[in-house]
Amino acid sequence: LGNKAMGKGFENVNNYDKAQIEFFAIDNIHAVRTSMEQLMNLCLTNENLDMAEWHTKLFQSKWLHHVRQILIGAKRVAECVKIDRASCLVHCSDGWDRTAQLTSLAQIILDPFYRTIKGFAVLIEKEWVSFGHQFEERIGHGHAEVHDQRSPVFIQFIDCVWQMLRQSPLSFEFTEEFLVSVLDHVYDCRFGTFLFNFESQRRKARYKEKTESLWSFLLAPKQSDIYVNYLYQYCDHKETQKMLQVSSDSRRIVLWEAYHMRYSKEFFECSVTPAVAAMQHSSQAHSRKKYMSVSKSHVQRTCSVIEKESGEAKQEHSKTESLIVITDCTEETTSPDPAAST
Repeated sequence: LGNKAMGKGFENVNNYDKAQIEFFAIDNIHAVRTSMEQLMNLCLTNENLDMAEWHTKLFQSKWLHHVRQILIGAKRVAECVKIDRASCLVHCSDGWDRTAQLTSLAQIILDPFYRTIKGFAVLIEKEWVSFGHQFEERIGHGHAEVHDQRSPVFIQFIDCVWQMLRQSPLSFEFTEEFLVSVLDHVYDCRFGTFLFNFESQRRKARYKEKTESLWSFLLAPKQSDIYVNYLYQYCDHKETQKMLQVSSDSRRIVLWEAYHMRYSKEFFECSVTPAVAAMQHSSQAHSRKKYMSVSKSHVQRTCSVIEKESGEAKQEHSKTESLIVITDCTEETTSPDPAAST
């Protein structure tokens, strides 16, 4: 009722022929902020919690519940477009929070281009930055005080992408280190990509002249190699053209440890942090490239030898065939006189 009083709310389907409305029960920014606070308190606690207490508090934070609801909604939007062949209008109260989450995730499910590093950058620029997600309000850039408009909506979206990546690791060109780096640069203000609320504010501030784009950094060849999922090249790309299969089963939705737990002392001591993982991945990538280069050279040399031997064998075979022909002709033209043979 409050949203309707402010001119928001939802459409009256009686005014639209052959239209239906579906609600996905995705909570607002205030519920998401509270959920994130509870999750961070749980992940950063120094208490030695037993398993039952840990899972109880994780359940009470409702973070995974929120992630699951968004995935359910994104799947339905994708099915509406791909399977039902219907037009789909997505909107929330304002249009720049839950709307961006659903449309972005639906496009990742439908189009394999958005599962590449470049495509993912295009998707964020299109559905989040240009569409008007208020990064300054939601992240708190430039605000010393903590206000009630802060909310980790974008973190929630990236978490959903990670859930998809975890379920279908061969279908994404990037790794989870790439997703962690994107989130880190949302908060560090090193780049101008996520500053301000609207495109008009960015143009007025001439941010393109004064700041560097995050994508020019992450998509640079030396940097992007760190974030390439080398399993991606072995996937069946005919299969990737199909709609991505995403499970919203509660048993498949898990806590993203590499992001939420990375500052936990227990996790830091017992696991590989994303920064270390990125360095290891870079080192492994260099080793793989070196090995692939050596293997490629060896294969090329082997192929050259085979081609050479094959060519010589073919020439011998051709000579043999020619000789046979010549022999036949010679036998026909110089066959001995029957009288002489007697």
